[in-house]
Amino acid sequence: MHGARASAWLRSRKVWLLVAIVVVLGSIAFYAAWIEPDWIEVTHHTVAANIGTPIKIAHLTDIHTSGLGPRESRMLEIIDAERLDLITSPATRSVSRLTIPGFETC
Repeated sequence: MHGARASAWLRSRKVWLLVAIVVVLGSIAFYAAWIEPDWIEVTHHTVAANIGTPIKIAHLTDIHTSGLGPRESRMLEIIDAERLDLITSPATRSVSRLTIPGFETC
């Protein structure tokens, strides 16, 4: 490629690269702002232990909240439906501000 053709080819390639970067960054921003913050994941694991009665434990992590909104209300509904025996969480200001009926904080 010579002269004007090479220059046009490079400009075209730069434009497509810029478009690709904008699309990738826009997708990441969309996921981070609208999908991931409302993602509440419940997983169940069975641990073999020599105890008489099985217990259900929930470990809450990555709770970044300043109050009780729709996401936190949904989390509390899920916790209530699981009929848990114990809830654990890292000692954070956010978790201690949530009130879960029937459970005491230490």
